[in-house]
Amino acid sequence: MSNKIGYKKLLVVMGAVGLMTLLLWGHGTSLVRAEVAGSPWPMFLHDLQHTGVSSHPGPAVPVQEWALKTGDDVGSSPTVGFGIIYVGSNDNKLYAIKPDGEVKWTVSSQGAVTSAPAIGPSGTTYFGSGDNTVYAVNSVGGVKWPLDPRNPIRSSPAIGKAETVYVGSDDGNLYAIGSDGIGKWKFPTGGPIASSPSIA
Repeated sequence: MSNKIGYKKLLVVMGAVGLMTLLLWGHGTSLVRAEVAGSPWPMFLHDLQHTGVSSHPGPAVPVQEWALKTGDDVGSSPTVGFGIIYVGSNDNKLYAIKPDGEVKWTVSSQGAVTSAPAIGPSGTTYFGSGDNTVYAVNSVGGVKWPLDPRNPIRSSPAIGKAETVYVGSDDGNLYAIGSDGIGKWKFPTGGPIASSPSIA
């Protein structure tokens, strides 16, 4: 009999917790709320749902307007922000490209740039390189800072509140980096991180 009473109490407690969760959710309150930076392209595939959809309207009929040849293969996904297209190349460079296909500037690293760049609210572009470095680049192509996690960066950065940059490394750590380039913390996972972090 005591087991049945204990089981009923457990069901009542679980029901109450579930009801409270629904009520809080219904009133717009949650224990954890995902927030990304309010910038044009704060993470790989644009948003928390990873839709990959830009706020800029595309052409009604797909017609190639231009092509840009880099010095090697392009394995990085392009991102768009503040009227500029950003993409990495295996020629070790990040390209900033105007809408007409003209190169605005490039930033050279010492390794292939396969991660998709992320753009912060300040207009700073963040990307990882095979030279074991995360770069922050201003809107005119000047390197604000590099951070060296000592292993290749294939993960695409994600940008959260206060322009905190989250990125994984082949050293097995997930890094949180301040907009000033100073590491806030790192979390060991036990294996290389090639995927893009999600903010939740």
